[in-house]
Amino acid sequence: MDFGTLIGLFAGVGIIAIGVLRGGGDLYWFFSLNSVLIVFGGTLAAAMVNYPLKNILGLFGVLKNAFSSEEYDYQGVIGELVEKGEKARKNGVLSLEADLPLIESTFLRNGIELAINERDSARLRNYLNLEMSNIQ
Repeated sequence: MDFGTLIGLFAGVGIIAIGVLRGGGDLYWFFSLNSVLIVFGGTLAAAMVNYPLKNILGLFGVLKNAFSSEEYDYQGVIGELVEKGEKARKNGVLSLEADLPLIESTFLRNGIELAINERDSARLRNYLNLEMSNIQ
């Protein structure tokens, strides 16, 4: 688990606990089921209106990444990227489509899939830069 995530989690719980204690210390009066339903239900509904369902369901993967200390295999992705680049240069970008299910790295798989479908290199670069910043 990432140490910063752990600190943030405990700080959030601690701040809520301090708020409860300063308000009289009775947890029953602090929390209301109706309020919890309005806040979390409203947040979920607003997110579902604004984002595709695929992104909403991807939240669990993001949470897993936030609470795990897995190291990303940059060297493996670079090696695989060089291999796929050579194949694309020799056989064309569309030849990579058959390899998509075999690619383990979600970043690389999404990048190659977008390279196959997207002809605008600026959009491809922007997408991959955004994905890299989310991984780090």
